[in-house]
Amino acid sequence: MIPDDQIEEFLAVLQEERDALLSGDYYQLERLAEAKEKAAKAIQAQTMPRDRLSDLQKRLERNMALLGAASEGVRDARQRLSKLRSGHETQMYDRLGASRTIRPPHHELEHKV
Repeated sequence: MIPDDQIEEFLAVLQEERDALLSGDYYQLERLAEAKEKAAKAIQAQTMPRDRLSDLQKRLERNMALLGAASEGVRDARQRLSKLRSGHETQMYDRLGASRTIRPPHHELEHKV
């Protein structure tokens, strides 16, 4: 049977990963992935009560969905920035959720004599 402290450590890493994803603190994800892998290896070969295993699986699935959504958001932002760089306007949402049209910067040099 897996000691409760090992399970709690794994659950704490998953919660920290979830918090980082929801806050957009993606710089923490590499460190958390390593901690998650270490915690998973610690409990891998041991037995776990079914209810604890079910809870752990739900949390892992939730974080996987959040990771997928974050990845999709980054990919979408890259596409929109690429569109702006190529000279096209695009629609974006601000922090309050309002839609705005973003136009590419107008670069113009003025030559003064």
